[in-house]
Amino acid sequence: MPAKRHPLYRARHWLIVLWLAAFAFYHMAWSAHKTAFATQNAFDLAEQVSIHPAIRAESPTLRTSGLLRLSIPLMAFGIALTGLLYEDIRWRWRWRGLALLVALRAIPPESDLRPISDLPDKANAFQLALLTALGLILVLATLPQPIRVWMQRHLSAVEAGLCSLALVLPMIGLERALRLWNELNLEVSLGGGAVLYVAALIGIGALVLRHLKANDPVLSEAVS
Repeated sequence: MPAKRHPLYRARHWLIVLWLAAFAFYHMAWSAHKTAFATQNAFDLAEQVSIHPAIRAESPTLRTSGLLRLSIPLMAFGIALTGLLYEDIRWRWRWRGLALLVALRAIPPESDLRPISDLPDKANAFQLALLTALGLILVLATLPQPIRVWMQRHLSAVEAGLCSLALVLPMIGLERALRLWNELNLEVSLGGGAVLYVAALIGIGALVLRHLKANDPVLSEAVS
């Protein structure tokens, strides 16, 4: 008897589109100002606020920057996780490959071929390295069969939790960053990119919560 399809199977394309949309919106303006200096996407905003003494004195170090950057490994995992809904093994690998590229986005171009010890800002480089490693680990976690089968069985709950983290944690970092700019009298406001990012994640959450109460069936356990 063939394995029953997951309740989210029919929504798999929409979930992928929404995760990719969230990644695109991450690179749109999260902070808005009349000058280009303070109109920045989430990644650049994290980089900019990281030079402020108040952010560098946080415990753990650069907490605000880290929360803004945390979107990257979480989105990478979301793409790879949603890829498990595809029955075609080739498509699973395609989404894993794309997810790995998303995870590697945390590495800034200037540090591609330079060891952390040679960088002027070691704290930033160390955080980026940790977040990149986290993204790669989460994506590769969809490979071992026991872990993959468990995630398939509980995919709705895992994706709902992932969506919640990707929504709440970066917004905490954004609130802190905007408050810092306004304390410096820059009069920075919320950017449209952040609003669209939230909308994309709400869309993911709506699709997932629709099926969360359903019993997750056993998906195909073919080794991919």
